[in-house]
Amino acid sequence: TRRGRDCAEEAGSAESDERSSGTLSTAYPSDALIGCCAQGTVRKAGALAVKNFLVHKKNKKVEPATKRKWKHYWVCLKGCTLFLYETDGRSGIDHNSVPKHAVWAEYSILQAVPEHPKKDFVFCLSNSLGDAFLFQVRGLRLPA
Repeated sequence: TRRGRDCAEEAGSAESDERSSGTLSTAYPSDALIGCCAQGTVRKAGALAVKNFLVHKKNKKVEPATKRKWKHYWVCLKGCTLFLYETDGRSGIDHNSVPKHAVWAEYSILQAVPEHPKKDFVFCLSNSLGDAFLFQVRGLRLPA
């Protein structure tokens, strides 16, 4: 949608500042999204461990992220944006919570990473901005 594209463009211009100092460098600053995109219906939500993998730098080159530690977030998918909220990882968020990061997910490629050397239930999201994230679902229960 046009509104989503406007949010991405608006956030894209500010995202390089967050990238240089934040742990999730490609996630654009939540301030740019709160006003126009943070409202809406939560399509999916849950606790995930997140690791920044590749980032799209100011010079338009894709490079490995400098800070690649796993961090735990409560993640909500609203429209085409993943909102990452700081939490203890076991419980949800309240209606007053402000997202720490937002990741543009429209036109993304999502694939399982079964060969991850240290963790199970890992998948990778590569977005249209050139960024890549690893996500891990903890405590996955398989149907009997």
